Amino acid sequence: MTIQAWTFLISRNQSIDYKTVVAPDFISQAKIRSLLAKVSDDDFTESGQISMRSIQGSEVGNFTVVFRSVKARRKDIGEKGNEVLKDLFGREIYWVEGLVFQKSPKELRHKIGESHLERAHIELQEKYSEFWNEDRPSVSHAIDLVEVTSEPDNKLRVLEPLAIAPRTQLPEHRLPEKQGGKNYPPSKFVRGKASIFRLVSIAITALLLIGILGILLRSQPTSICLYVTQDVPIKFSQPNQTTSLPGSQKPSKESVEVLSGIEGLKKLRNKHQTAWIWLNGSLEVETSLVNQIENELKKHNGKTKIENITIVPEGKKQFKLNHHPIDSAIALLQNQTVTSGELHATIIDPISPKASSCDGLLIE
Repeated sequence: MTIQAWTFLISRNQSIDYKTVVAPDFISQAKIRSLLAKVSDDDFTESGQISMRSIQGSEVGNFTVVFRSVKARRKDIGEKGNEVLKDLFGREIYWVEGLVFQKSPKELRHKIGESHLERAHIELQEKYSEFWNEDRPSVSHAIDLVEVTSEPDNKLRVLEPLAIAPRTQLPEHRLPEKQGGKNYPPSKFVRGKASIFRLVSIAITALLLIGILGILLRSQPTSICLYVTQDVPIKFSQPNQTTSLPGSQKPSKESVEVLSGIEGLKKLRNKHQTAWIWLNGSLEVETSLVNQIENELKKHNGKTKIENITIVPEGKKQFKLNHHPIDSAIALLQNQTVTSGELHATIIDPISPKASSCDGLLIE
C-alpha cells in the first residue's frame, strides 16, 4: 500500500539565515510556510533522530510532520565531495528535512521509516541547490510512498502536538424577530426608504470621521523619538598589553567607559538588549581570518558579499568595520585572535513617542 506525502526543508545558505526553504504547495498557498519552522522546534543539531509531531487547528486543517536534522554537504548542492557546508563565519549548516502527511500520528505509526526520509533527502537536493545559488524558496508536490510493514519499531520520537489558536470571529448579524403574528416581508417602498437612510447615515459618519482625523493629524504631528548615546570605545590588545585611555590618564567619573575585546562586545550587547548597536573601526587579526574571508569571495566569483567589511590592501593583516552590526561582529571574532585595534559602538535606544519628555533625537 502507498501513502501520500509532501517534502519540506528548513535550512540556510551563506547569505540568508535559517528559514523554510521548501514547503508543501497547499501550505505555501495558505501563506503559513513559517509554521513548519515552529513545528521542527529549531532542532539544528545532527542527532539523526526521527521525530513526529501533529499540528491541530491550522488554516489548512490538521496534519502531521515527520522530520530529522542532518548536516548539509557539498553533494547536496550538486558539487563533488562530502564536505559539510559552512557559512561565511565558518559555522556548519544544518538541514531540518521531513515529510508532511494529511493524516494523524496514529494512522502513520509503524508505517514510516528511515527509508522515507532518505527519499525526501534526494527529492530536496535539487530545490536546495536553487536556494543556495539564487536565494529562491520552492514548493513541493505530493508523492506516493510505500508503507513500511517490516519495521514495527522504527524508533520514532513522538513530540507534543502543536495546537494553533483559533482566530476570533465576529458573530453573524441577525435581525430581531417580531413577537407574535406573522412576519411579512417589507414592501419595495419601505425597503427603498431604508436603503436611502442607510446610505445617508454612512456618508455622514464617514465625513465626521474624516474631519476628526484631519484635526488630530494637524494638532499632533507623527514623530518617532530615539535616544542616541555617545560612542562607546572597545579596545583590543594582546593579553600582555594594557588598555588605557590616550595620554595614560585615569578616566574620571564623567568619562566614557572603555570596554575590552570580545568580552567587551558581549557586555555591551547584554547591557543594551533592545538597542540597535553599530560598530566602526579597524582591527589587526591573524592572517588566517583575512585569508578565510578572501577565499570565500574568490570561491564564489564575487557572488557572495561580506557587507560592511573592508580588507586593507598590500597584504596587511587588517580589516575595517563600517557601520557593522554588533551581533555579526561577535560571531565573526568569537574564536579569532585580535592583536590590536579599536572599535567605536554607536548605540540607539528606542523610546516610546508617548513619553512625557524626550532628551534624545526627535525625528518628525
